[in-house]
Order: sequence, then structure tokens, then C-alpha cells
Amino acid sequence: MNFEWKLSLVKNQNTKTPSLKCNYPYSFNPYIEEIQCDRKEFLKSINIFPNEVMLNKYLCGRCDVLLAGWAPNANKEEFLKMVLLGDLLIILDDVYIETGKYTEDQIKNIFNSKDSSNPLSKEINDILLFFRQKKSDPFIIDLFKKELANVFVNILRNDSSHKFTGDLDFNQYQQLRFMDFGTKNFFLAPLLLDDYNINKEFYESDLLNQFFSIGSIPISLLNDIYSYKKESQCSDFKNYVKVVAHQNGYDLQLAFTKCTQLYYEYLSKFDDICNQILEKYKGNESVNHLIKTSQLMQATILYFHETSPRYQQ
Repeated sequence: MNFEWKLSLVKNQNTKTPSLKCNYPYSFNPYIEEIQCDRKEFLKSINIFPNEVMLNKYLCGRCDVLLAGWAPNANKEEFLKMVLLGDLLIILDDVYIETGKYTEDQIKNIFNSKDSSNPLSKEINDILLFFRQKKSDPFIIDLFKKELANVFVNILRNDSSHKFTGDLDFNQYQQLRFMDFGTKNFFLAPLLLDDYNINKEFYESDLLNQFFSIGSIPISLLNDIYSYKKESQCSDFKNYVKVVAHQNGYDLQLAFTKCTQLYYEYLSKFDDICNQILEKYKGNESVNHLIKTSQLMQATILYFHETSPRYQQ
């Protein structure tokens, strides 16, 4: 197995990061700038950032642009709550999960409203309670919490870094990325709003499983393409551009071309599965909201990668 990426073999190649396009329009909530003061004050109040410099560095990454895809049409209060929920989950992952500070039981308890051992637990559960109060059925809230716990436990239990090798085929690589990404929660988040809901039968259906697995692939590929420049400095293969280059004589331009082709291929497949779901569940307002918002998110995620300072290094 090949565990180490050889940067020296691509250093002098004259290549340019591809500029991707998405057929879906991106839509930004009109309150995205208005919430910034409240957002900053909230993030100050949780006392996670050691100083204002670190807080401002996080804010400059504009993760709110990425999170805005969850609630393009929400009112100001709902939109702020949704962005703060995303902020808290990003911080939770960075500070407590990826650093290995928490056990599995501690992770599970974070999403228990009675737990007070984690400083973020109360804030996360308060926001989920805010959304719960608008629901006639708590299924989607309970499901969201359950899937969050599963994602974080899996990250802790299955440190996948050593599994990303230069010999992986496309399906093996994407399966590892699917586990890392928390795809289900990312696509389910828009259903937290208003009285949108789904039932267990739909959630466990083959169509929705295909929706999750196919929908994660364009996101994974565009992330790998736009983050290649930064990640090329690391010796691992946790980037599919690097995997393809390694398997093709370190031809970086060929790797970018292949990854770009795959991006458009799977974006088209995602469109197909979305249309199948819309046709089968025609008239279901919650399913329609889930699908339409997920399509907007594909475009919003691309815009985020094109504009965020974290990918312009």
C-alpha cells in the first residue's frame, strides 16, 4: 500500500485549479450580513476561542456562507439559529472530537439536553429545542440528534486517516469521505425549520439512501479540487486529486481533468435521483423542501469554495 504522497513529483508542473460550474442557482438568505454582530457576540459568549484574534480568524473563513444553504428562505431569527447551530457543530468537531478529548459516551451525552459537562451541549440543545417547538412531530429533531451522535462516534471510533492510501479506487475513497463528512445531517438540516418532517419509511428507503450517497460525491470532489493547493503540502492521500495523480504517474493536470469529469457526472446523477424522488412523492411539501434545498446547497457549497479565504491560500 502507498501511504505517502510525493509532492516533489508535481511541484514543477504548470497546472491551474479548474473552475467548476453548477446548474443549480445559489440563493442567499437576505439576513446573512445583518446577523453578523449577533453571531459574533454569541461566539464570544461560549468562551471557546482563547482570544479575539482566533475568533476573527474563524469568522473570516465565512462558514456562515456554507451554512446559509440550510435556510435560504428563513426569517432572521430562524436563520441566525441555523447558522449558530452549524457554528457549534464545526467547533465541536474541531475542539472536542478530532482532538480525541471525548469518549463515546461523552459524545452521545452532548445531544442529551440534561448533560452539562460540555460547554456547547446546552447551546446546541437549546437551538434544537427552538426548532422542536415548531414541530407537530419530533421525529426529524430526534433523528437529527441521533445521526449527529453517530457521525461523531464514528469519527472517534474509526480514525480513517491511515485508510486513505494511494491505492484506493473511487468507490472506496468516497465511502471513507461519506463517513467523514456527515452527509445525512448536512442534507437533513433544512427540515429542522417550520413544521417540515419526514417519516421513518421514507428515511430508510432505497431512494433516500441513494440521494445521500450520490449527493455527497459532487461535494467531496469539489472540496478536493479547491483544497488541493493547501492539502498538497500534506503527505497523506485524503484528497482524491492526489489519489488520481498518484495512480497516473503524478500527472496533476490529468488528475484535475478526471476529477472534474467525475464532478459533472455525479452532479447529473444527483439531479436524476432528485427528480425520481420528486416524482414519487409529488405533493409532499417536506420532501419537496428537502430536495429543492439540497440542490441549492450544491450551488452554495461551490460558491463557498470559490470565495472562502480558506481555499484561496
